[in-house]
Amino acid sequence: MERIASGDRVLAKNIETGELAYKVVLHTTVRESSPITKLVIDDETIQATEGHHFWVSGRGWTKTRELAAEQPLHTAIGAVRVASTEPAESAPTYNLVVADFDTYFVGKSGILSHDVLPPKPTNKLVPGLNDD
Repeated sequence: MERIASGDRVLAKNIETGELAYKVVLHTTVRESSPITKLVIDDETIQATEGHHFWVSGRGWTKTRELAAEQPLHTAIGAVRVASTEPAESAPTYNLVVADFDTYFVGKSGILSHDVLPPKPTNKLVPGLNDD
C-alpha cells in the first residue's frame, strides 16, 4: 500500500453492477499509529485497522474488528476464507481514495476492500448480483 501514489490505477469493483475496472487513486492517506488486526488467509497475512471494511460474501461491508474465522471474503475471482484474526501492535497505516467505485483489491488473494471513505448503503449480498 505504501508504494501506491495518487494518479496510479488500481483494480476496483462497482458493488451495484459488479463491473471490474482499473480506477485512478485520487489521494493516499497515512495514519501515524493505529490499532491493527492481522487477518490470516491461507499463506497470507493482511494487516488492517480495526475499522477498515472488507466485503464478506453474503453479508456485505464488514469492519476488520468484526471478522471471524471461516468468514468468506469476496475476491476478484471468488472468495477466500478467514483462517484467523489476531491483534497486532499499533503501526502506521495506509489507505486510498479511489475514483468512482471507492473500492480496491488487496493482497495476493485480491480481497475486496473499501477505500478510506465511508461505505454507501447497499442491499447487495454479492457485488453485482441482481436481486431478481
